[in-house]
Amino acid sequence: MREVFNLQRTGIFWWGLLTASVFLIPGQWQRALVNFLRTTDLFKPDRPPFTWFENAGTWIDTVTAGAVAAVKFDSRAGLIYIGNFGLANAAITGLLAIVTIGLVFIFYARATKTKGILDDLLAMIAIYIVLRVVGVAAKGWNLPILDFIQKEEPRSYLLILTVFMILLMIAGKAAMDSRVFFKVLFEGILIWFLIVPGPTIQAIAFLLELPVNINYTLQSEPNIRNYYAAIVAGWAIFGLFLAGTSIYTAGKPPPPPPPADDLEDTIRMLSRRKGRFQR
Repeated sequence: MREVFNLQRTGIFWWGLLTASVFLIPGQWQRALVNFLRTTDLFKPDRPPFTWFENAGTWIDTVTAGAVAAVKFDSRAGLIYIGNFGLANAAITGLLAIVTIGLVFIFYARATKTKGILDDLLAMIAIYIVLRVVGVAAKGWNLPILDFIQKEEPRSYLLILTVFMILLMIAGKAAMDSRVFFKVLFEGILIWFLIVPGPTIQAIAFLLELPVNINYTLQSEPNIRNYYAAIVAGWAIFGLFLAGTSIYTAGKPPPPPPPADDLEDTIRMLSRRKGRFQR
């Protein structure tokens, strides 16, 4: 995220994006696209591919429930007893479920570091399957967290994935690599689109309409339209400043490597002396 919003390097690109969307792209084109997104039936939850996604989840739930019934697992039974203290099966299984969820999230975090997107999609599918399996298998375990995951599915899965993706953007690889940042952002929008298509499309339509509304306000608001030319000129000057900053930053040589600290120098010197004594 720091690289994406580093104004010295990317400020001119953000300026160009805002300039094109607010001042250059015809407003009627943007409004036509917004109206299409808000009125079309293509993104209804009862149409493919959303029904495929829902049917796949139902199939996973059915298979998991059948497997749990075949195993005849009693979550309330004790696994180990030490005196009067007993460790229930549900505690061990819950710990195993948490570890499994953690492993698939680590798999996704490592997949985001690759150049392609296929690994990321496979990791997201694995996360979805594991969350559904754990949610169904956890029925009757009396574990509040797992019960909440199952009760509020699929929005609970969406919440977990969103929080993890935000953490990646703030403190993970996506915070330092713009390519990973936009890849995670795209995947987040995709998973929102598949799970809650209606609100996601409405949010996208709102973002697309926002530049049109800004331009309309600048030109029609009585207290602002008289200063429209000055605002545009100031915005152009700001773009020139960002362009100059970007050119200056791109032309600077890379910084020299940081000098080794005193501890590293001491270790290196002692290693050399040891080698001389051994000779």
